[in-house]
Amino acid sequence: MSHLFGGSYDAQRCSGERRLPAVGFMFLWPTPESDEEEGAGPVVHTEIPPASTCRPESHPEPRQPRPHRASGSSRGTRLPSRRAGGPRMTDCEFGYTLALAQDYVRHVLQIPQPGPAPSRASRVLQDVAFSVQGQVEKNLKPCLDSFDVVSVDTARTIFNQVMEKEFEDGVINWGRIVTVFAFEGILTKKLLEQRISSDVDAEKVSYFVAEFITRNMRDWIRQNGGWENGFVKKFEPKSGWLTFLEVLGTVCEMWSHLKQYY
Repeated sequence: MSHLFGGSYDAQRCSGERRLPAVGFMFLWPTPESDEEEGAGPVVHTEIPPASTCRPESHPEPRQPRPHRASGSSRGTRLPSRRAGGPRMTDCEFGYTLALAQDYVRHVLQIPQPGPAPSRASRVLQDVAFSVQGQVEKNLKPCLDSFDVVSVDTARTIFNQVMEKEFEDGVINWGRIVTVFAFEGILTKKLLEQRISSDVDAEKVSYFVAEFITRNMRDWIRQNGGWENGFVKKFEPKSGWLTFLEVLGTVCEMWSHLKQYY
C-alpha cells in the first residue's frame, strides 16, 4: 500500500477562473458568531443540485495506477484527460483539491507521504478533519458498524446521498467543508475492510470527493481567501477550531436516514 496515489500538486500554478455552481451542506457544522470574523468569510446560502449531478463529466475515473517504482518518484498523480464537451474545471484547482483528499487518506491510513511534505493547508486539514472523524467514529460506532461499503460504487452512492442531505439547507462554511474530508476518511476505511485492491479503491474515493468539492465549492473557497489564506488562518490556531461534538446529532440522523437503503 505504500505506493498509494502520486505526490503533491503544485498549487502555485493555479490561475484563471470559471464560475461553477456552489452548494451548501449537513454533518451539521455549527455556524457560531466566530464564522463572521475577519477571514472566516460569510455564510453562503445556495440551492443544492440533486445527488445525481454531483459528478462532473469532465474527469473520468482514474485508471489502474502505475506499478510502484523503487526510486520513489513523486511528481504527482497525472490528471485524466477531459472528454470533449460538458462542464470543465481547471486542472490546477481540481488537482490541488485532489492532493488534499489524497494526503488526508494517507494520513488516515498511516501511509508515509511520498516526496515533498504536504502543504501547510494539507497539514492543518489533516489535524482538524481527523479530529472530526475520530469523534464521529467514537460516538456513532453502532451506526457505522451497521453499514458495509462493499464497492466504490456503493461508496459513491452513499457519499452523494449524504452530501445532498448535509447540504440541503444551502449553507457553506469552512467547518462543513472539513466534514467532507472526514466523511471521505470514514468511507475509505469502511471500503478497505471489504476490499483487496486498496490503492485503486482509495484513489477513486479521493477522486469523486475532489470532484464534488471543486465543482460545488470552488467559487466560495476563492471568495473566502482560498485554502492558504482563508482556511489556514481560521483553523491553524487551535482557538479557531469549532466544537466537533456539536455535529454528532445530525450525523446520526443522517446515517439513520440511509439505513432504509442499506
